[in-house]
Amino acid sequence: MIGPIGIDGNPEFKNFIDPKGKKFIQISNISYSRTKLGLLSILWRASISKQEFFQSVKIDLTTQEELSLMLLKNDPKKISKFPIMCLSILGQNKSFVQVIAAPQKMKNQYGAGFVFLMGGIFFLFYISHNFTSKELERNSISPKNRMTIFEIDDGDGLGWILSYFGFKKD
Repeated sequence: MIGPIGIDGNPEFKNFIDPKGKKFIQISNISYSRTKLGLLSILWRASISKQEFFQSVKIDLTTQEELSLMLLKNDPKKISKFPIMCLSILGQNKSFVQVIAAPQKMKNQYGAGFVFLMGGIFFLFYISHNFTSKELERNSISPKNRMTIFEIDDGDGLGWILSYFGFKKD
C-alpha cells in the first residue's frame, strides 16, 4: 500500500511576499550538508572540466583543493564559506525552465564567484563575498536546514543577470 506524500523528511515549500511586494519561496526541512555539498560538487566539477561549456569557471588551485576536501570529507563548513544563493526567473518567463546555460564569472557589489542558470534558477556561487551573517542566514542555503529562492524581475536586475549569459529581457 502506498502512503500519503508529506512524510517526515520531505522538504516543505512555502510562498511568501515581503512588504515591498517581492516574492520568494522558503524551502525548509532540507539537509544543509547534502544541499550545499551537492551544489558545490557541480561548481568543483565545472572548475576541473576541460569542456568548452565550462571554460568560464576558472578557480585557483588552492580553492579547488579546498572544495575537493570539503566534498571528500562531507564537510559543508560554515555558512560564510562558499555561500550559494538562488534566484528564480520562472515567474517572468516559464520558457527558461528548460534552459541550462554555460556558467559565467560573476562580480557584483556583494562579491565574486560564478553564476549558473539551470532550469530557470540562477545559482550564485560566491568564492569571496562581503555578506553579513544575517544576510547569509536569510539569503543562502542555511545550517538551519532551509533555503530561500527569490523571484527576480526587472526591478531586481533581471536584465543584468540575463546579460551574463547573452540573453536579453523582452
